[in-house]
Amino acid sequence: MKKAAKKADNAIDILKRLAKRIEGATIDIHEMKSDLKFVNLRLHNVENDTKIIKIDTEKTRNDIENLAKDIEKLKKDDDSLIDMTSEILAKMVTQKEFTKLSDRVSSLEHTV
Repeated sequence: MKKAAKKADNAIDILKRLAKRIEGATIDIHEMKSDLKFVNLRLHNVENDTKIIKIDTEKTRNDIENLAKDIEKLKKDDDSLIDMTSEILAKMVTQKEFTKLSDRVSSLEHTV
């Protein structure tokens, strides 16, 4: 009888230890599920950030292209401005030369 009671107690102890291990494993599994949910959430955030970065990159690329076009336009405008300034300066030099010649002619007319 004592032997049977001892075996029963051993079986109960084994079942208690097994129950504690199962409980510990259940807690571990629950923690793993929580960790996976957290990792999934972070991955989702990274994916969203990546999408935003792609959009920002495309916008920046478009802005750079527009700036390049604006720079080309400014270069053309500068070239036109330089050409116009050259023409004005050429006319001014010609006007100065004309004035000098006119003054010389006038002075010669007065001496004659």
